[in-house]
Amino acid sequence: MALMAGAFVCFYSVRELKVLGGECAGTYANESHGHQTAKLLNAMPREGSSRKVYMNPISKGHIPKTATE
Repeated sequence: MALMAGAFVCFYSVRELKVLGGECAGTYANESHGHQTAKLLNAMPREGSSRKVYMNPISKGHIPKTATE
């Protein structure tokens, strides 16, 4: 029982009292940074294929039969 209490105290102090620092990174909280990063990743050239390669085609709503578009 004492072990569970000790674990709870550690968990609570880290999560609620933020003894290890509780600020999230500015890039994580900034929505504009996320959009810019996604745009950069989509613009990167893909290597190892002679044809155009789509990143995450299903989540982008584009499922090509041939990737020559």
